[in-house]
Amino acid sequence: MLAAAFLAATASAQQPALSLAPPAGNGWRQVRGWAVSNQVYTLTASSNLLGWEPVAVLHHVPFIFADPASPHCNSRFYRLAMSPRTAMDD
Repeated sequence: MLAAAFLAATASAQQPALSLAPPAGNGWRQVRGWAVSNQVYTLTASSNLLGWEPVAVLHHVPFIFADPASPHCNSRFYRLAMSPRTAMDD
């Protein structure tokens, strides 16, 4: 089972969103995301909805992230948090 969710730190006219893309050729699940630009996006993943770990920090949207851990998980859930981009993020 795989699921995608989103969590926004700021309100905007264009809400952040995640969706699942077809797996890559190597079997890695791909997560597609889009939201407002000029933000930092932290993609987190969980196999049980209790323990979340960061799997990617992204600066550009839209994005496609191929998750190397996904083939090893029976269930994998994703969520996206965003924060303002600063000079320290480049």
